[in-house]
Amino acid sequence: MTAEKEGFFGLSKARDIMRIRTGNPLLWYLVIGLSLLLVGFLYYTDRIVKKLEREGEELTLSLVELAAYLPSIDDMRLSQMASRIVRGMMRSGRLSFIITDKFTGRPIIAKGIDEELERKILNDEPLSEEERGRVKRFIEGMDRSHRKIPIEYVLEDRVIIGFMYYGDVSAESSEKLPFVFTDVNDNPLFWRIWGDFKTAEEAPEEIERARAFVRDAKEHRRAVTVQISPEPRQGYFHYKVRRHNELFLMPFLQTALITAFLGAGFWMYRRSKRIEQAAIWGGLAKETAHQLGTPISSLMGWVELLEEKVGDREDLREILSEMEGDLDRLRKVTARFGEIGSLPKKEPRKISDVVHEAVR
Repeated sequence: MTAEKEGFFGLSKARDIMRIRTGNPLLWYLVIGLSLLLVGFLYYTDRIVKKLEREGEELTLSLVELAAYLPSIDDMRLSQMASRIVRGMMRSGRLSFIITDKFTGRPIIAKGIDEELERKILNDEPLSEEERGRVKRFIEGMDRSHRKIPIEYVLEDRVIIGFMYYGDVSAESSEKLPFVFTDVNDNPLFWRIWGDFKTAEEAPEEIERARAFVRDAKEHRRAVTVQISPEPRQGYFHYKVRRHNELFLMPFLQTALITAFLGAGFWMYRRSKRIEQAAIWGGLAKETAHQLGTPISSLMGWVELLEEKVGDREDLREILSEMEGDLDRLRKVTARFGEIGSLPKKEPRKISDVVHEAVR
């Protein structure tokens, strides 16, 4: 009776342990909490990525407008300065463009498409049929993503022919503005300083005074560049802004990594639960075998005692023989229960004997 109670209470205790562990609310708390954190993190990351992309797009569009306006700048120095700024900003590689003639469609300048094509277009080298097809596909792709911008461009560089230095006068006396016109080496060519218009050929004795006027104007930065601008031509500015694909892939990559991490954690948790349950059932089987071993041994003793008292009665001996067979089978079953959870012992056996024991 005591062994029976111990076996019952052991089984009940194991069931309680399994019920408590499988119904643990901490697991659901972690799963739901991590899921909410993941959703919030992805939402915040997506907002940041879109904000960065929008700001980059606005900056790039400003750069596009500046690059499209460059060919129409009259002042050569300002144009060169702006060109250096644009080239520095274009080193990021996000902007690619092609300038084409409005009437012929011939590419004039190209940046960010292909180094060999850019070199040939810049040097006005003839393009093969395949290269012209590539340029056409580039332009069509740019026009699909952004509207082409009408611009004015020049093929020849602007030429500086001299400088005009002027004096400081009031607005009321602007018609009497003193000035000196020089060549590119600051040699005075003609001037109006003291009211009369004079040239270097007419008044060579006043050249030194004109040079002094030039030095004073240079110190006060009162000078204007005189240059000849070539005739502008009409064209189109085709461009494309490359997107930061890494920024757009980042949320999906993070989602995949976190999902894989959570999946691996959940798989390990389920595996540990299965191992734990197997260990519990193995312990229950060993405990059951241990509890059954005592009454089986007692029954075998009782059978031996009855065999001594039966005598020559064949009917009772036949019953006792059947009881011994049943007890032997119970003993084998109990032994197998006791081996659950243990490593199997490897020993050589005959297949015929194993089959014979299995069908008995």
